[in-house]
Amino acid sequence: MKALGWWLMLLGTLRLASVWFGFFDIWALRTAVFSKTTMTEIHGRTFGVWTLLTCTLCYLCAFNLDNKPLYLATFLSFVYAFAHFLTEYLIYNTMAIGNLTTVGIFAVIKPRIVACCRCAQLGIAINSHMLRAPDLECFVQSFTNDVHHSTALVCPESFSLPSWVRTANQNEFGVA
Repeated sequence: MKALGWWLMLLGTLRLASVWFGFFDIWALRTAVFSKTTMTEIHGRTFGVWTLLTCTLCYLCAFNLDNKPLYLATFLSFVYAFAHFLTEYLIYNTMAIGNLTTVGIFAVIKPRIVACCRCAQLGIAINSHMLRAPDLECFVQSFTNDVHHSTALVCPESFSLPSWVRTANQNEFGVA
């Protein structure tokens, strides 16, 4: 397993603590995270379910780093969580600066630095997972039915479009 996979498993495990707080120890969640506002039990459970979902994404992605949609969903969960806590602090004033540190300890170990580094690492790695230039060129060439006849690019023999795209392509261009 790659280092990123192990890191995602560690984050998922640490997030389980927040799930516990959301469901069973709302006082700790109020004190540690949202100290400038009142929280009800339903807020705690909602936070717990949301955190459980992000925990699940971390575990699934750790074991399936080559799954592009899952990788993207996990990356976006980091972006959404970062944006959520940042807006809670900057806009809604429901968190103190010390609470951001506490959230960082349970969610990402070192708050803003590690969260930004992880998002940057995941974002950079998306380029290698999501859009490779040869794949894009093979994709474009496939629409002209010239996938394996290009002199500039040698597409792998196994490269092919999904059947629904091939069917739409054939119908649009009258190619059988």
